[in-house]
Amino acid sequence: MTEDIIFSREGVAGRVLLNRPKVLNVLTHEMILKLQAQLNLWAPDDNVKLIIIEGVGEKAFCAGGDIRALYNSRPKNEEFCASFFADEYRLNMGIKSYPKPYISIMDGIVMGGGVGVSVPGSFRIATERTRCAMPETGIGLFPDVGGTYFLSRAPHYSGIYLGLTGDRMNAADAIYTGFADKSVSYDCLPELTSLLCNHDYGPNLVEEINTLIKPYEFDPGPAALKTLGKHNLDVFSEDSVEQIITGLEALGSNWSTQTLTTLRQKSPTSLKVTLKAINRARDLTFNACMAQEYRIVLQIMKGNDIYEGTRALIIEKDGQPEWQPTSLEYVSTSLVDRHFQSLGEMELCEV
Repeated sequence: MTEDIIFSREGVAGRVLLNRPKVLNVLTHEMILKLQAQLNLWAPDDNVKLIIIEGVGEKAFCAGGDIRALYNSRPKNEEFCASFFADEYRLNMGIKSYPKPYISIMDGIVMGGGVGVSVPGSFRIATERTRCAMPETGIGLFPDVGGTYFLSRAPHYSGIYLGLTGDRMNAADAIYTGFADKSVSYDCLPELTSLLCNHDYGPNLVEEINTLIKPYEFDPGPAALKTLGKHNLDVFSEDSVEQIITGLEALGSNWSTQTLTTLRQKSPTSLKVTLKAINRARDLTFNACMAQEYRIVLQIMKGNDIYEGTRALIIEKDGQPEWQPTSLEYVSTSLVDRHFQSLGEMELCEV
């Protein structure tokens, strides 16, 4: 049987290959546990200077976590969900604080759980094929795996726009928003990764990695989100989703009209929870964001929308989710606040 995740050593690098190309390298629970275990082994190994993670295939680095498994685990899935997300989020935190350079090759689709095993790394390399997004509000979820942390720090409220709409970023936008650092052409990746693996590094490891990557970088062009302008994105500075929608209606542009159409397809509960989560994340450390995300996700998994959204967009693909509540006006403040309540002994970590 082919391994879903492959670990190897090349020169001084520990290499990770996500190997489920037929399903866009979606992360299973077992893959999450294996990656965490391997990173733990490499961390104290003086012969391993850096980590490089890539996805197999032409289409995706990783399109997300295994939502189908979470869907199929019903009706008694509380224990499975608690374990799956705790292990995934701890992996995300481990990557963020990893003691060695962690280089993510973000080629192709990078979404959801794929963001969680790439963007928290210390070097994030996009390509001309990168399509990065946090599209969770469309299935009744929210931007997790550290998404609230990065979205809250993106310039000019672009992170709130991305978190609510799930819009995709190319290399230029990913760099502009802080989801990536560098852009390298897909064709150059084999040569670059070989060089990174086999270089004779001195004491200034990070500086030397930057120097090695520099000749391979290309200018991805202007970021669409930057070109869009502060005036448009300032609509997303409002305190409520209803106010954001009012602001978009007042703009009356083609972009605002399309954005309104997109928002009206999303889970009303997810929109309100996402807005609050991103706004709160601005004042939180990465680990505190992860703890908050764990509270939110366990509450979401008790509800309707994640299963209805998964059914409509992933399982049956009819594109007609029946959200509960059906519209923003019925999503109460108390319902939103419930997602942020302490889990007591089940808290993910001390913050």
